[in-house]
Amino acid sequence: MINLKLTGHVLDNFDGVVNILDDKECVSGLISGNIYDNLKFNFYTLDINANRLSNNPNVISEPWFLIYNLVTSEKFDCTYTTDVIKNKFISLISWSSDDRKKHRKELIEFIEKYSIDCCYSNLENNKTLTELPDHYPNGYYKDNFDYGVPQEYFESCIDIVTESLVEFSTHFSEKTYKPIFYKKPFIAIAGPYFYETLSDYGFELYDEIFDYGFDTEENYEKRIGNILTQIKELNSLSLDAIKTLCEKIKSKIDHNYENIKKQKPKFSGPREKIVILKERIS
Repeated sequence: MINLKLTGHVLDNFDGVVNILDDKECVSGLISGNIYDNLKFNFYTLDINANRLSNNPNVISEPWFLIYNLVTSEKFDCTYTTDVIKNKFISLISWSSDDRKKHRKELIEFIEKYSIDCCYSNLENNKTLTELPDHYPNGYYKDNFDYGVPQEYFESCIDIVTESLVEFSTHFSEKTYKPIFYKKPFIAIAGPYFYETLSDYGFELYDEIFDYGFDTEENYEKRIGNILTQIKELNSLSLDAIKTLCEKIKSKIDHNYENIKKQKPKFSGPREKIVILKERIS
């Protein structure tokens, strides 16, 4: 088995066609058996909605491949603790001019327009959060996947998660893992069927706090509008009232923490044998 992973600029003009070149000239003559008869190509994707977008049986939705391939729970280990709760919300977002991530810009504008009690960073305005690298015994990872959270994260009640993709294709990234590993209630701006899929994998929803009716809404504008309305309504409550709501779902938070550590993809190929395609093939 050879596992190919597409990454980097190889995707710049990717049209969905993958050509495998026999660089050994006659590979079937160099190994036992006739591989020509056994050729099978599967496409594994984190996209939870892949099979809603395509009936191609070779496209396989694999939501937990990121945990298997790149993320381990140890990277989230943090020794910082506090009993001080200062804020109703936290969002680990930054301003983005990328059209695919306009939802993050929309969220920042919404927070500022309605004076939402939310900690966030806005690097364009030199607004930053307090990093805690010394409290991460297994390393403070700040690369393609950011595992650490700032001090303000522990001092806030609810995490407003902004996943990378929100139109239809969507996935569970480290942004979603964080509130689960750090035991924080969260509401995610993501694609449709996000919470339905979490439920399918045994996670419990925090319906004591949120109405998840928006989850099956496929129109992005209506979906994010519903989420922002709920945030605004929660913001009208006192900090003590929100703290009480969060305390009521502690058993669900603990369940979800234990459940995420059990998630493994159906994909069984050894990750050390994954071939990463970094160069453009013309």
